This record gives sequence, C-alpha cells and structure tokens, in this order.
Amino acid sequence: MKQKSKKTSVAKKIVIAIVAVAVLGIIAFGIVNAIMNSDIPTFDDGSELSAVELTTAGGVVYEWTLEFENSDIAEVIEKTSKVRDPNLDGGPIDLKYIIKGKKPGRTKLACRYGSFIDGHILETRNYLVEVNNKLEVRITEQN
Repeated sequence: MKQKSKKTSVAKKIVIAIVAVAVLGIIAFGIVNAIMNSDIPTFDDGSELSAVELTTAGGVVYEWTLEFENSDIAEVIEKTSKVRDPNLDGGPIDLKYIIKGKKPGRTKLACRYGSFIDGHILETRNYLVEVNNKLEVRITEQN
C-alpha cells in the first residue's frame, strides 16, 4: 500500500510542477505582452533631449509652427537658427528645435510651414515623439 501512495505522491508533484510552470509561463507572457502594447516606450538608445531639424529661407513670410498632439508628454525648449551663407540674401536657414520629454508616452508632432500673413500652408511634416521612463526622447519622421 505504501508503494501506491508513493506513486500517487510523485504523480501529484509532477502535476503541481507542470501547473506551476504553466502559470509562470502565462504570467511571463502577460508581462511581455503588456510591455509590448504599452504607451510607454522602453528604448535605451536616446538622450534626454532630441531635436527636429527644418529649413526655411531668409526674408520670406513663411515660418514653421510646431504642434504636439499631447503637450503633456513633450515640449520644445529651445529653437536655434543658422544662416548657411550670410552673404546670400534670402538664402537657406537651418532651424533646430530641441525637444524635451516631460512624462513617459507617445505623441504626434505636426510641423507646418506656412504664411504668417494669410495662413496658407506649403508643407507639413509629421513626427512620432516617444518618451520613455528615463525621459529619453526618440523622434521618428512619419511622412
């Protein structure tokens, strides 16, 4: 009779072990799935600040306007401009908008190049701005 109960005990232990492994697998799958579908990016290759670089021409009535879909996630903290050739009137000007993460998440950034007089838009560029838990920013053009 003792042999039968030893066999039953071993069988119960095997079943318990299989169930435990299955439960751990389901939990691990759920965690990985939650991370993959999360609104919080998990990249570790960015920096605290990132930038959008655009070009305009000197002496024109056009300018770039930047608008975040969710301004709680990121913001423009600095804009710099560099004239490519100071001896050329109306020549190209390189603009750099420094973006800082405010809280983890994803948002869209629309950059519109248009007239500040009549509002006519000549060009639009769309970006995905991702901010992770470390407030690192990654910007990907979506055009």
